[in-house]
Amino acid sequence: MTRLHDFAPLPSLQESSKSWTDLLLDTASSISENCPMPLSDALKMPLSFESTYFNSSVWENRKKYLENEIERHNVFLKLGQEVIKGLNALASRGR
Repeated sequence: MTRLHDFAPLPSLQESSKSWTDLLLDTASSISENCPMPLSDALKMPLSFESTYFNSSVWENRKKYLENEIERHNVFLKLGQEVIKGLNALASRGR
């Protein structure tokens, strides 16, 4: 298996409580959650992939997709709340 090497500079850890391991895992986790890909695959990516991905039009499209998913989820929640309000109104009439 070939391991990719990356010479992208890491942010300085001066005045930071994070270790290099934490920083690298945070980066891999961010890539894993937002690309989406398994964490094991994200750990194999070069470190510079994060900035490349988040500065690309692919990320803009992914953000739009995620926003649409959130909106769709919120519509179902609002519909559920309206159903509950309607059931409560019916129950109060029956008393």
